[in-house]
Amino acid sequence: MLSNPEFLAEGTAVVDLENPDRILVGGERTPGGEKAVATLVDIYARWVPREKIRRDVLGPERSDPRLVIAETAAKAAAGAHALAVLTEWDEFRSLDFAKIHTGMHKPAFVFDGRNILPRAALESLGFKVFAIGKPRDA
Repeated sequence: MLSNPEFLAEGTAVVDLENPDRILVGGERTPGGEKAVATLVDIYARWVPREKIRRDVLGPERSDPRLVIAETAAKAAAGAHALAVLTEWDEFRSLDFAKIHTGMHKPAFVFDGRNILPRAALESLGFKVFAIGKPRDA
């Protein structure tokens, strides 16, 4: 698996890709993962100066050693006050929100940055839902 966690703003994606502030590349710490990271770094280095390319973004360079990678969305949300969905990936549409809500502090908030979640269903579970860019009565 290879991770390239860059987010391109709508309307500036091509400009951002051609002249990025930085590139973050991380992968599994296996021989295959290291090879994949090196390959992606070499591809970006064709037009991005190597000093702008950061490798191993989940490794020792990270600035917050409290980073925890959870196995499930419910485990990631346990004890949290809010969820923020910032991607339109299908896997976030079908989470077990009842289970997630049970493990969260109350009131529990959901910020839906892509307007993909079933607002009425979440509210019926007890979530306070904010669909970014939509009025509350929409």
